[in-house]
Amino acid sequence: MTGRHGAEANDAVVWVRDLCQALDVRGLGHHGLSADAIPALVAKAKAASSMGGNPVQLSEDELGDIVRAAL
Repeated sequence: MTGRHGAEANDAVVWVRDLCQALDVRGLGHHGLSADAIPALVAKAKAASSMGGNPVQLSEDELGDIVRAAL
């Protein structure tokens, strides 16, 4: 993904962040999501069948943190 042999996971995070900035990808808040909606969103995410396929179960706090970071 980064084009560098031996790149690590953190390198991919930086690459994606830079790509989002270059493409002017806006946060979820720009699309109407507010911090008040996060608990309901997390509850729906936890109940979604797609969450069962994740190799790591995320807690409600972890999911909320992810959404807040994406605002």
